[in-house]
Parts: sequence; C-alpha cells; structure tokens
Amino acid sequence: MDKLSLHGLTQFYVKLEEVQKTRKLTDLMDVLEFNQVIIFVRDKKRAHSLNKILQESKFPSIELHSDMDATERYARHPIHCAVFVQIFV
Repeated sequence: MDKLSLHGLTQFYVKLEEVQKTRKLTDLMDVLEFNQVIIFVRDKKRAHSLNKILQESKFPSIELHSDMDATERYARHPIHCAVFVQIFV
C-alpha cells in the first residue's frame, strides 16, 4: 500500500482485483482514523451499491451522483449538509 500526502490530505492506493475492493475498503476504514472520506467510483450504480453496503456496516455515508436533482445534491453536499456525515460516495 502506498501512502500519498498533500498538506493535510492523505490518499491511499491499493491495487486489487474488482471483487476485493469493497472488503479492503471496509477493512481500511475500520482501522484508519479519519475525519472525512470521499470515495470516487466508476458509475452511479456502484455509488448506490457501495453506499448501501457502507450504511449496512454502520458507516455514516451518503451518495452523490448526477441522477439526483440539483436541490438534493446541494442539500447533501458536505458544505451544506445539516447532519455531519463522514463518508461521501
């Protein structure tokens, strides 16, 4: 695993097969201390399924994607979110 830092921002990169990614992500989130996580995924379907998995695993997450109308995306955006959410997919 490589660790990259940029003035308070830490990125982690692990090369994995597709079937290993969700498990590795939840394992990392269990052991790492974080204030906020932004997860970029390939499409809306993956965002929805990953968000569902994270919520079922009791991680405070929400999804944002282009199928949501602008008002909903705006309300969920980290800057405007009324509830503190740590994980954005």
